[in-house]
Amino acid sequence: LASYSAVEFLEATHVTELLANLDNTVVTGVRVKDGNGTEAELLAHLVVDASGRNSKAPKWLESLGYEMPQETVVNSFLGYASRLYESLGNSASDYKAFYLMPKAPDCPRGGVLYQVEEGRWMVSLIGVGRDYPPTDEAGFSNFAQSLSSPEIYQAIKEGKSVSPIYGYRKTENCWRHYERLSRFPDNFMISGDAVCAFNPVYGQGMTVAALGALTLDACLKQQNQRRANVDLTGLAQRFQHQLAEVNRVPWVMATGEDFRWRTTEGKHPGFVTRLMHWYLDRVMQAASDSTEVYKVFIEVAHLLKPPTAFFQPSIVWQVLKSAVSRSSNSSSPTRRTVSPA
Repeated sequence: LASYSAVEFLEATHVTELLANLDNTVVTGVRVKDGNGTEAELLAHLVVDASGRNSKAPKWLESLGYEMPQETVVNSFLGYASRLYESLGNSASDYKAFYLMPKAPDCPRGGVLYQVEEGRWMVSLIGVGRDYPPTDEAGFSNFAQSLSSPEIYQAIKEGKSVSPIYGYRKTENCWRHYERLSRFPDNFMISGDAVCAFNPVYGQGMTVAALGALTLDACLKQQNQRRANVDLTGLAQRFQHQLAEVNRVPWVMATGEDFRWRTTEGKHPGFVTRLMHWYLDRVMQAASDSTEVYKVFIEVAHLLKPPTAFFQPSIVWQVLKSAVSRSSNSSSPTRRTVSPA
């Protein structure tokens, strides 16, 4: 991007407010302040806020006389503690990644280790329901030792760290409903986590942000077909409505999983969500036996297919067949099988 003459990066610079026309119906640019405290105005035909879950857009809109958006928050109170290692114990030598997932409702702790640049390793410990991993040396080690598998503890016990322990706990799902505002200024759009931020444990954020960028591209092309030159009237509000449709499926997926935890706060799920939990548990079981089910599961998890793909007749049949088979095996007497040499 930096090689394009039309692209310029302003580092160590903050946007402090939106600029608008006299009646505040059209955003005309932004006011910025650099590291030395020098302020400047940047004029623009279009301003896109992709500044993440800490976006100041609600306050900026309020200062222009608009309503602040309603927010929907679902919080499982998940937290991370992460550390960089130069090397790990021999037990990790064969791994590219090792992920020990928390499992609702009674196993709130987990962890992950994976290779990063320069032969180093990132190790993160995970806790749900305010069972946050500590950021002190002894606490971090004890938390790792408490996990259901000893792999991560053994790896860091014999490893060499090269960073402090960093904690992160702002992981709630938060949807700012800009699509519900009755009034919205032209030439201003909000995308990515600035609109809808997900619990990062599900790895959806960057994919949804990319889908939002594609949606913006499609909206701009539609606008160019409708209006000549750089007339963007009505584009911003139309984009926020279309972006809401993009966010809807991953939102249901993330919050539905978070509601498996009794400690999650937010609008409680109904019967349909609980039924989906039951069915998805059996999809996961079937995925260990069927490559077709596993492939569909991965495609849905990576937002390549909608969750309705789980209800294709061939998938439903394999899921139910697997569930019946497992139920029969669990109720049968234990048998000892001896294979001939």
